[in-house]
Amino acid sequence: MSVPALLTPAGKVLVPLSSVLELTGAPFEVDAAAGRASVARPRGQGTARLDVGARTVQAASRSDLGADDAVVSEGEVYASAEAIALLLEAQAEVDPAALRVVLTREPP
Repeated sequence: MSVPALLTPAGKVLVPLSSVLELTGAPFEVDAAAGRASVARPRGQGTARLDVGARTVQAASRSDLGADDAVVSEGEVYASAEAIALLLEAQAEVDPAALRVVLTREPP
């Protein structure tokens, strides 16, 4: 699947969060106006949340995001592979040369 991406001034690639979450098949909600997203955690253990304004992800634990890990642009929440991996409690493998990101998560 190809999705549009944003490139931060520091060179970090951000992708539209809703496009990625659709691929997981997990129930999710993205509220770009509020800069927030939530997704069902693995094995029915509640909900993970990303908050662009607070620069946090709350999943199994709370994690702080860097200034360029998540933004709202043109009505969409964009996030880095690292931020998405925290939200999904997944592992991220980023290959910038191939323009590829692989996220791996335990089945729900």
